[in-house]
Amino acid sequence: MRPYRRQIYYTASFPQVPDAAPMVVDFASSMYFRREGPGLLLGMTDRSEPSSFRTNTDDAFLAMLIEHAVRRVPAIESVGMVRGWAGLYDATPDANPILGAVPGLDGFIMAAGFSGHGFMHAPATGQLLAELIADGAAHTVDIGPFALGRFQSAEGSAEQNVI
Repeated sequence: MRPYRRQIYYTASFPQVPDAAPMVVDFASSMYFRREGPGLLLGMTDRSEPSSFRTNTDDAFLAMLIEHAVRRVPAIESVGMVRGWAGLYDATPDANPILGAVPGLDGFIMAAGFSGHGFMHAPATGQLLAELIADGAAHTVDIGPFALGRFQSAEGSAEQNVI
């Protein structure tokens, strides 16, 4: 599991995108945007950035983000940015989480490495870990494919839709 910086930016008021517009994701570039109050929340993955613990924003990244966003919504080019911030994704090689006991650490159960999916998967993860702790096994869903040991073999498949 490695940390990767993710940066997002918030624009000034942007009425050109209706309030009811869905989140838009360009999977070719990983650029995404969605309405957030009167403005837009914009982000994307810089696939060339190595793993680090950096949490600062970067003007060169912002320029690249705007370049990709303008391809979807040309008016973004003239809107001002209110602020930007950065945080870390805990990412695994296959972009799927590690769930379950950690061999050699009695009583230690891991739920990490969600690669940006953690908030979406939190309710199910809580249920599964509660089952594992209380019953000795998760029974709602088989968590075997998410075991830490999968990285020692060729098992598993990578998540394809990570932004």
